[in-house]
Amino acid sequence: METSKKKILIVLTKAPYPVTDGTRKRLWEDLIKGLYPEFDLDLLLIGPEKVEPEVERALLGFFSQVKVFHLSFLKFVINACKSIFSNRPLQVEAYASRAAQTWLKNNFDHYHSAYFHTIRPGIYLESLSADQRSRVLLDLNDAISLNYQDARRLATWPWRLVYGLEAERVARYESKLLSLVSRANVVSIFDEQHLLANCLAKNLKCPEFTRIFIGMEADQSVAPVPLSGRQDLLFFGNLKYPPNHDALTYLVQRLWPKIRQQHPSLRLLIAGQGSEHLSVTADNIVGLGFVDDLSVLFSRVRLLLAPIRFGAGVPTKMLESLSRGVPVITTPVGARGLAPDSQSGIVCLGESDELAWVQTINSLLVDSSRYQQLADDGVAFIARHYQRETVRARYVNIFRQLSC
Repeated sequence: METSKKKILIVLTKAPYPVTDGTRKRLWEDLIKGLYPEFDLDLLLIGPEKVEPEVERALLGFFSQVKVFHLSFLKFVINACKSIFSNRPLQVEAYASRAAQTWLKNNFDHYHSAYFHTIRPGIYLESLSADQRSRVLLDLNDAISLNYQDARRLATWPWRLVYGLEAERVARYESKLLSLVSRANVVSIFDEQHLLANCLAKNLKCPEFTRIFIGMEADQSVAPVPLSGRQDLLFFGNLKYPPNHDALTYLVQRLWPKIRQQHPSLRLLIAGQGSEHLSVTADNIVGLGFVDDLSVLFSRVRLLLAPIRFGAGVPTKMLESLSRGVPVITTPVGARGLAPDSQSGIVCLGESDELAWVQTINSLLVDSSRYQQLADDGVAFIARHYQRETVRARYVNIFRQLSC
């Protein structure tokens, strides 16, 4: 080895920078910045995204080498179509690259350990030997099969059939990959239990799960911003992600008209990728698009509304909101991935109980004492379970063990 630091290969299917969504933020802030001081990192990036020169320069601030295998749109589509004749899910076959597989085969043993993110680079994990896989942390992030199962429940024909078939393939493939490694990670207890149950049902070996939560900055856990000026409501999320798009549709079509009947001057701010063209002046809906400075955004809002009806993992937007003293109203599906805690700053309501949503929002707009208690609970909840330095330390400890 050319360096005293142990070498780790990070295998991703999308660049972790710029940070434009919760997944990239977790990779960039928690994993990469956490490992960088102690380990020598290389990045293997496989996928249809083009890495612009300024992005590569930012990546090279943390990685000694950035190896990119770009898949053209045509190649990506052809790969995806091959999944029709394969046991692998569409989102796995789509990322196949013979050149990337050859590079990995020739270079993997240069590394003490490796990190694979989600099932998407699963083909490359399958190609490793048992000894090589013993040095891998497979980070599924969340249980994609759970996401598909919930989506099937709400979908209409023919998507219900498509989601059902793909959910079964994803579940089988998740279990297969988990049986190949000794260490795996997810971000929530609920997802871990789902994945373990699937492995056991198939009589497959279960890995040791680490369950590393998503990190929030320690300096965000301070006294919440005063209520003055906080009257807007907020929906926040990447609208390219189906659970977010579904939640926003439900909010705007079913809940927002009823909320405005009692509070005609109230505004609904929609932030996140894909929201920039959603403003409806007559309905007091304002689309903000991607927001760089979340501190400014959250200082303007009273509540985060997250009527999530399907999905997996932990919605990062909810943690961002709680860390800044903004209470969250969500559903059992939205809250099920969070650390169990009776004082979380979250109000959990049934997705179909529209009256309860309206009454709760009304209460938190007028009852400053109840509101402040929820805000304080949310800040303390983040401090107990989601401190970024704790999360980074857990990644370091795992890779110390894998790199021995």
